[in-house]
Amino acid sequence: MAELLALAGESERALWNALTLGYTETWGLPALRRAIARTYESIGPEDVLCFAGAEEGLYCAMLALLGPDDHAIVTVPNYQSMETLPTSICAVSGWRLRAENGWQPDLDELRALLLPNTKLVAVNFPNNPTGAIADVATFRALAQLCEERGIRLFSDEVYRGLERDPAHRLPQAADLVDGAVSLNVMSKAYGLPGLRIGWIATRDRALLARMERMKHYLSISNSGPSE
Repeated sequence: MAELLALAGESERALWNALTLGYTETWGLPALRRAIARTYESIGPEDVLCFAGAEEGLYCAMLALLGPDDHAIVTVPNYQSMETLPTSICAVSGWRLRAENGWQPDLDELRALLLPNTKLVAVNFPNNPTGAIADVATFRALAQLCEERGIRLFSDEVYRGLERDPAHRLPQAADLVDGAVSLNVMSKAYGLPGLRIGWIATRDRALLARMERMKHYLSISNSGPSE
């Protein structure tokens, strides 16, 4: 904590010293949302909704985006909740990343999985557990494909920033197309899991509003000291 507080400027230190331990804004502290927005190219604070960790954001997003008559596609291998949350709601197909292909996503294989009721493609790069990073051109083409077909691209970007070669760093999905949803958190690349601060960024503010209403039945608001 001493190292973290040493990074604070005068305004942040004043907020910390004057902190009261009441409820905070459900959307997240305005200063925090501004700081998060600065990590994107085309996202403003009004395009950010904060959560108590990434898992709450993932949970709200899947409930807001999917219904029982829908179909979702998820990259596999993946971490457990990215696979099981969608399958608890609707039919799910696995978009397999193959070792013989360097764990790279194949857009032709994705196209073969698409159905008339496909509403969501969920990806995770840098990938957990393989560490693979999609080719930038492929990732951009994926975002464009989803946008053209009215499919929501949900991009888990929590390991972004840990690439051994920054030249391989992908753009964030929320910066690429209007309908894309980016998930991030303080626990991975930032190394601060105890803060329990995650967020969703998207230019679809109606979607953010639906998730904000869900949050009232979950954490309600984040930890004031963490924010």
